[in-house]
Amino acid sequence: MVRLPVSIPVPSPKRGDDASYWEYRARRELADKVEAFLNATPPGDNSTEYDYGLIAQELKVEKQSIRDLLYPVDGGSNGITVYWPHGVI
Repeated sequence: MVRLPVSIPVPSPKRGDDASYWEYRARRELADKVEAFLNATPPGDNSTEYDYGLIAQELKVEKQSIRDLLYPVDGGSNGITVYWPHGVI
């Protein structure tokens, strides 16, 4: 589980490598969209489960791209659970 606000780290590009820089920019842009989506949708009671396919469909991107981005942030094989700690609304 990951708690709100969701923040997705994206490794910095290698210095002087243009291809790596553009790949980083694309991943950072997608990470920003996913963060905005997850942070704008308040969890039900205390938590909400999101399927990678649902996020991909909402953002009109490939499911594998979402999985690659969220799996390292404590996502499971099919999705991610987002919660907010008690007392924080």
